[in-house]
Amino acid sequence: MNDKLDGVTESFIESYGREYYFFHELAKEVKTIIENKLDSSGVKAMVTFRAKSVKSIKDKIDKRNASSGGKSYQSAKDIYEDIVDLSGVRVALYFPDELKKVSKIIDEEFDVIKVKDFPDDEENKNAGIYTKKFDGYHARHYRVKLKTNDNFSNHVVEVQIASVLMHAWSEVEHDLDYKPASGSLSVEELMILDEINGLVISGNIALERLQHAMLNRINDADYIFRDHFDLAAFLSLKVDYGEIINSREIYNLLKRLDAISKSKVNTLVVAVNSHIEQKIKALEDRHKQVTPDGLASFKSGFLEALICLIICREWSTKVLDLMMTGYKVFDEQFKNQDIIFNCLRFGEDKEISTAFNMLWKLRYLGENRFDEFDLNKFDKHFKPINQSVTRDEALAAVEELVEALKIAGSMYFDADSLNKIASAAKVVNEKVSDLEVV
Repeated sequence: MNDKLDGVTESFIESYGREYYFFHELAKEVKTIIENKLDSSGVKAMVTFRAKSVKSIKDKIDKRNASSGGKSYQSAKDIYEDIVDLSGVRVALYFPDELKKVSKIIDEEFDVIKVKDFPDDEENKNAGIYTKKFDGYHARHYRVKLKTNDNFSNHVVEVQIASVLMHAWSEVEHDLDYKPASGSLSVEELMILDEINGLVISGNIALERLQHAMLNRINDADYIFRDHFDLAAFLSLKVDYGEIINSREIYNLLKRLDAISKSKVNTLVVAVNSHIEQKIKALEDRHKQVTPDGLASFKSGFLEALICLIICREWSTKVLDLMMTGYKVFDEQFKNQDIIFNCLRFGEDKEISTAFNMLWKLRYLGENRFDEFDLNKFDKHFKPINQSVTRDEALAAVEELVEALKIAGSMYFDADSLNKIASAAKVVNEKVSDLEVV
């Protein structure tokens, strides 16, 4: 290695040493996001993170410089741009089949720069020495950035997803084959690694069989769901809509309602599946009636919203009584607003129910979230009760009702909150005849 390359490496190592904590915290942030989302979605996995050690980076730079047609780093900046795994996160799945779920979460939570699936024939560095019987490392690697507007968002994090068994094997194989203590591995050593790889692949099949056996147990008629992982597994078996839901918070709500038996959860499943076909048709109609933003909002979050809607319809009084105690179903305020909205829409108070059914039509036309509602977009759809009421007055009445609902969902929901909603609903019914969906 020439003096210039030595100087570039030293400059980079010195710079990275000062910034190590930054890359450590970046990896930790991505790990926390993934870990929380996996847990709430009912995906069992071990999530770890690291910033690349100074020694590991130096070895990697030396290796790349020494390879045929090696890198020609002219500055520390060149190295930063070339080595993209300074921050890394590893997701070790209990069940390999849940890779699709994790991939969807990654796609939703981060800006994805690149995706690479393994096995990859180009990675077989011993192709001329020993021909593998098994195809090696099975995984998916992502390069992602945070969707934030801070210093973290400018840097790439590598996220590796594989089964717990495959991750363990890859650690052994990588350290022995790519970082040997002395010389290259013998044919016999390569054969043993290949044999272990075969056992790991068999182990992945066994994990998939274990998952299927668990699903069969959950499917028993008298089953009581033990936790949100059970619930997530059951819903993924029975409902095919391709969305990730917050099974932890839904499970907690069902548990408080004493509705975690399979027979009661089946009530949700039957209703959800009956709505899926209607949803597809509604999407087709929606293209003709709303803005692209409204359409995107309508497509997203459907499954979770539908499950909550059915819970509210089936157990509206119980859910309202529960929320009156200060219980919030979700961390997000707008979702709690939605829970209150649906409970009252299906509740016994006809005054509120009538007004909220009009609001339901508004939600078909525009934003699904009440905290983002801009009623001025829809003033042409308001039909005043008679000629003495102007559209502006009708609009103002609906605005008061929406505001009362937003406050109820974001603050402590109590009898006073309910009374304000009831009063606003009465005014809406006095001033608005209906909403015209054109």
